[in-house]
Amino acid sequence: RYTRNCPWRKRKGLRRRRERGRERGCVARGRETMAGKFVGNNFGQNDVDKLAEFEEKVDKNDKEQMSLLEEMRRHVKKLEDLRKHEDPRLSFSTPEFREAQRIFTDNFKKNFGKPVEWAFVKKHAWSKPQLVKLDKPVDVDGNPWPLDAQGKPILKA
Repeated sequence: RYTRNCPWRKRKGLRRRRERGRERGCVARGRETMAGKFVGNNFGQNDVDKLAEFEEKVDKNDKEQMSLLEEMRRHVKKLEDLRKHEDPRLSFSTPEFREAQRIFTDNFKKNFGKPVEWAFVKKHAWSKPQLVKLDKPVDVDGNPWPLDAQGKPILKA
């Protein structure tokens, strides 16, 4: 459901209302920030090095620099704690997830190594495709699948 001021209600002047809606905080805006940020990608050794470099350069007698240094220490400690308790399996931007997603997609395209026994088939060029059981199983490219003596498909191990 959208609020009364939501930019998605009408199409006229959509960009202007979309920008206004973001300022007001309408319901549609929540989609942009649904998942939390993955700290592992944004925090690394360079942040720790930057803190160490600033610690070397800081003037111990300057209160402003010391307060900034203390704030930096707190921030780095907070990020380290967040990263320590973070589960990388929950992130969609890690290399492991992307590799697993690629493998799954490749296997999905190949029907996970199983024959295609049901397919959407058009009886005529102008008709809608209907789900029907095929007479003989085929692979994803449409080539006949090898059958055993009983006529059942031979599954690859």
